Amino acid sequence: MIETDPPQRRGSSTAKDKAEGATAFAVAARVTWSSQAGGIVKHKTGEIIAVIPAGKSPKKVDKERFKKFASERQHESYIVDVDGELYWPVVSQLRDAKGK
Repeated sequence: MIETDPPQRRGSSTAKDKAEGATAFAVAARVTWSSQAGGIVKHKTGEIIAVIPAGKSPKKVDKERFKKFASERQHESYIVDVDGELYWPVVSQLRDAKGK
């Protein structure tokens, strides 16, 4: 018998997210995360402007604003505005940035 987790309500974390330390965030929350490319680590802090439901691409949520994000993720995710630039960070990397 295969067991599955019960359906999750909007804004709740999945067991996998909880295991990875991920937290559910809402629009207008300030978050911070680090990313790495070409051996350079960058720290980013911004404001969540959209919550993307599991199984949807940001492009399907708002075709004009999020046209550069075409793929889907199988968990709730977030679009973050950092000084006018939009990012779709890895959820498990996001941390609350209150006061930053």
